Amino acid sequence: MENKKLRIVCYINQFFAQIGGEDKADIGVSVKHEPVGPTLLFNKLFEDIGEVVGTVICGDNYFVENQDQAIEESLKVIEELKPDIFFAGPSFTAGRYGMNCGAIATAVSEKLGIPCIAGMNEEAPAMPIYRQKIFIMKTAGSARRLREAVNSMSGLGRKILTGERVGSAASEGYFIRNRLVNELDEKTASQRAIEMLMKKMNGEEWVSEIEAPRYKKIEPPKPITEINKAKIAIVSDGGYIPTDNPDNIKSAAASTWGKYDLDHLVKEDGMVIHAGYDKVYVNEDPNRLLPRDPMKALEEQGIIGSVAPYAYITTGNVMAVEIAEGIGEDIVSALKADEVDAVILTST
Repeated sequence: MENKKLRIVCYINQFFAQIGGEDKADIGVSVKHEPVGPTLLFNKLFEDIGEVVGTVICGDNYFVENQDQAIEESLKVIEELKPDIFFAGPSFTAGRYGMNCGAIATAVSEKLGIPCIAGMNEEAPAMPIYRQKIFIMKTAGSARRLREAVNSMSGLGRKILTGERVGSAASEGYFIRNRLVNELDEKTASQRAIEMLMKKMNGEEWVSEIEAPRYKKIEPPKPITEINKAKIAIVSDGGYIPTDNPDNIKSAAASTWGKYDLDHLVKEDGMVIHAGYDKVYVNEDPNRLLPRDPMKALEEQGIIGSVAPYAYITTGNVMAVEIAEGIGEDIVSALKADEVDAVILTST
């Protein structure tokens, strides 16, 4: 009796589907019940155990501009195809395409419970956003290395499909997912730790079992030479917001921020949404977090030039670093547009 082949479904954009470039980026969701473009490589690599039964295609612009609808339409056809595994991309360093691959793969994984693998370069904007939600294999920066990217994605996919143990991010080539997995070892943790310490002390090569987070090095700005002419704004991650919470800022793991009239916020209508500290004292006097009154006094004395009329607020409680970087960039853009020279950054 012939073994039933595993079912593979892939997602690609209009370019890799060979429909067109930017002129076709507005096409909606469609499906081909066969391998198309790079999915032919997936089909070839899995020919002994599976086959590509569907290629979901969507234009980059359509997906970005209609994400909820595009995901809903895609999930409907993907569910009907009954895949055993789902591949998105590879998208290399692409912006829109990478975001779309990450979004659809995450939706397929979370809503349909199907294993998903994407392929991206470390410079891809979507990589830090989705790496903890799905497997993202490391790829080169351009489609010239397409075959290499598909090979690595397929290698991991084969392990998942056949039930073989998936190793660490370093050994398999995917981006670290910040997950700890229990493993049996002949040596105790203390023995391994001492061995690593001795290797480090002796100048020998050693590898930690836990990868430490790597943060970007931010160069400090040049100091303001004429503070008496500077326009200074208040920026805070302490979560003091208008009571109607117009930007839907969460009490923890926030992904949004807001720009609010400082006088109105401090003097008339505000509250702490932050869930990581005792709210009583800031609610009692918002100046404890947003020092509007002391800054106004400095302005009146001519010590600073002026106080910016707006406060820029979010909640920093358990916020992902990647989200924090994005919010920081957005706030900086707003500060530049408002011609702010410096900020007072307050936290909890």
